[in-house]
Amino acid sequence: MNAHFNATLINGRQGDSALLLEFPRQGRAVLFDAGDLSKLDARALQRVSHLFLSHAHIDHIIGFDALLRAKVHHASEVAVFGPHGIIGKIGHRLRGYEWDLVGRIEPVLAFTVHEASGDTLKRARFVLQQRFKPEGLPPILTAGDLLFDEPWLKVRAAVLRHHGPVLAFRAETPPIVTVDAGAILDRGWSLGPWVARLKTAVLAGSKSLGTPGGAMSLVALADMVRVVPGHSLGYVTDMADTPANRLAAQTLVAKVDTLFIEAPFLHGGEATPPERGHISALTAGQIARAAGAGSVEPFHFAARYKPAELLAEVASGFGAQLFGPRSIA
Repeated sequence: MNAHFNATLINGRQGDSALLLEFPRQGRAVLFDAGDLSKLDARALQRVSHLFLSHAHIDHIIGFDALLRAKVHHASEVAVFGPHGIIGKIGHRLRGYEWDLVGRIEPVLAFTVHEASGDTLKRARFVLQQRFKPEGLPPILTAGDLLFDEPWLKVRAAVLRHHGPVLAFRAETPPIVTVDAGAILDRGWSLGPWVARLKTAVLAGSKSLGTPGGAMSLVALADMVRVVPGHSLGYVTDMADTPANRLAAQTLVAKVDTLFIEAPFLHGGEATPPERGHISALTAGQIARAAGAGSVEPFHFAARYKPAELLAEVASGFGAQLFGPRSIA
């Protein structure tokens, strides 16, 4: 467990695509893709507040029904983000069931679906108590590639080509400032609202702050403050091996701390022709290296290959030793 989030490939390196980010401080979780989610219990699914979908192939979205089932009878607001056409696809899934008994369900369940379209996010809201009849919402202008922007998480996206458009994602968390109460008490000071101001001042890069002992420089207060740097993560899957895709992906995930990237095939096999719509394990490693990623976590392995073979090829492209799945520190 770390101060930011835990990242877990729900189905490991093989199997359907689904990356779960759990935010203990927020009491919530975020999903990147929703392939088979059967390994998550209802309580884990109930914590999911945001779903970022690369595209709507079955191995990336089949778990949406499990998420929906876990949310019914629980008050919840779920934000969904995806590529062109995702509003219609989510709407069809929601309305594919009979909702004649929703009059008995009091907790409000709503899905707000965001569809990336150029420099705007088209939006529609679906509410259980309205039998998920779509309600159009005004579109939102995006700031460049910034898809989602909250104090606890920013998500950027780039449109890549698979057999149709897919989204690659970059997630970033801010630094976290913690204060050592013992160090404060050791100075004979009391805790109070000034501690919150201290945290804000550290994040803002201020030079000084008013304290119970008078105005002091932040350097003099360093013994009572700990800063955990923010973390950046990339998620790239189902992209054709083309120069345009490589450039877009590498630009989006430049210098991320951790890059989750598909590596389904060995190089020179099925992945070579661009029409396959995938990259090889070697290419995955090369993209991670070109992007300057701190580490690479390959996934979406084709079942016909031995994981050790694919891992070795990713490592060859990346130019560094790979290790097994681990928590993101």
